[in-house]
Amino acid sequence: MVILRLLFVTNPLKENGKNYFTWRRNMLNALVAKNKAGFVNGRIKEPDVNSRDFKPWVQCNAIVLSWFTNALDKELQNGSAHAKTANEVWANLQERFTQGLAPRVYELKRAIALLQQEKAPISTYYGRLKAVWEELQALNLVPTCTCGCTCGAARKMLSL
Repeated sequence: MVILRLLFVTNPLKENGKNYFTWRRNMLNALVAKNKAGFVNGRIKEPDVNSRDFKPWVQCNAIVLSWFTNALDKELQNGSAHAKTANEVWANLQERFTQGLAPRVYELKRAIALLQQEKAPISTYYGRLKAVWEELQALNLVPTCTCGCTCGAARKMLSL
């Protein structure tokens, strides 16, 4: 399954987590392409051991776990080696690398405010600016409402 890594997730997640949001987006895109995103977002739950779906679930979960192993730095592989499910690895990585986002958000907003074109071509300047905008947007981890709520809480969160 190294093919998935080579085709879609070429930069493994680094131990310092600086590339977490880019890695997360790339990994999720690769999982969607392989119809395996449900294993990390919790939509495909582990069936009962006696269910006829149990063996195929175990096989698919093992595939996704191996993809994670290939898409992580060696130092991070050890921390994920004993996870039972792909969802567990995904949740652990998210918890680990999304702690203390406020300083990073501040750094990115400051970088946008201070970015200058100087003698660079407009396309280069725009590319730098767009990269920072996209990273800032990736930090927006507001969950999408899937319960069909009518109170408007999801809409309020998105407007912040």
